[in-house]
This record gives sequence, structure tokens and C-alpha cells, in this order.
Amino acid sequence: NPLPAAPAAPGTAICAGETATLTATVTGTANWYADAALTNLIATGSVYTTGPLTTTTDFYVTETDANGCESPATTVTVTVNPLPADPVATGATICAGETATLTATGSGGTLEWFDASMTTVLATGGSYTTPALTQNTTYYVMETDANGCMSNAVAVDVIVNPVPNNPTVASPIAVCEGDDVILTATG
Repeated sequence: NPLPAAPAAPGTAICAGETATLTATVTGTANWYADAALTNLIATGSVYTTGPLTTTTDFYVTETDANGCESPATTVTVTVNPLPADPVATGATICAGETATLTATGSGGTLEWFDASMTTVLATGGSYTTPALTQNTTYYVMETDANGCMSNAVAVDVIVNPVPNNPTVASPIAVCEGDDVILTATG
């Protein structure tokens, strides 16, 4: 029996720490190997999902037909792009009711600002001006590079100092014209 043709299986690119889903086009059974010698079978089936990867890794896929013949291997490369460096960010200290302008510097990608939920982008760019705040608040900034990889989230704190209470003033004082008067207040 002739050997089946090597399967068609494209490589892919991911960000460090992610998994990759690889797909082989076969008519028989796809066999996925971790080594070029085809001694370490890691999965069967047309789709294989890797574990988290931190370096560029080659996988090898063959096809076994109905006669039990196994094709030559196709090398499938998962290119692992590094994460961008974490941005350097500066927080702020304000008085209650004021806004704060937070700043961050990245390594050339796009900076995105998030609230504590990390679900909504509040702003894009090197700075973010908060709404008026009445309590300490933490924001987060991340950088996305040209490969779509995101840095770790960096916490940026806004410290909100309370506004002092209005001073207590003594009762009005009546004086004669030209007299001295002492006014007192407590804060």
C-alpha cells in the first residue's frame, strides 16, 4: 500500500504564555508528535491544542490511513512572541473632589487604561485624567504591541486626601468704631 501524503497543517503565532490550536487536513487519522523522530505521540485527531508556550516550538503531524500506513510528517511551527515590557506609570495625590492626571510610558506599543474591573478601556495613550474622586482609587495600564501581545497590568494609585471641614466661627461681635476686635475660628 502506498503511504498517504503528508497532511496540510499551517503554523500559527501566539503571545508568550498562551495556548495554540493547530489543525491538520487529513482523510485518515492525524497523529501529533512532540519530536521530529516521531517517538513522542502527544495527541490524535485533526485538531490539537498545545499547553501554554513560552518559546517558539515545532510540532509534527502525520496521517495514518485505513491500511495503517503512516505518512511523512509535516512540521507545524508555533511562533511565540514575547510580551511587551510592563509600562512605567506615575500615580497622583489629590484633594477630594478633584481630578487626577495619571501618566505612563511604554516601549512603543499602545497604552490602555482600565478601572479595577479590567473589563472596559477608559482611555488610550500616555495619560488618563480621572473623573472627580472622593476616595482612594486604583487604575491599571497595559501596553499592547504590534503582535497584539499585552503586557502585565500595572496598578496606578490615586490617593485622595479629605478636604478639611469648614471652620467653626464664633458669634458676631459688635464693637464701637475705632476699637480693636479679636476674631476666632477653629478648624
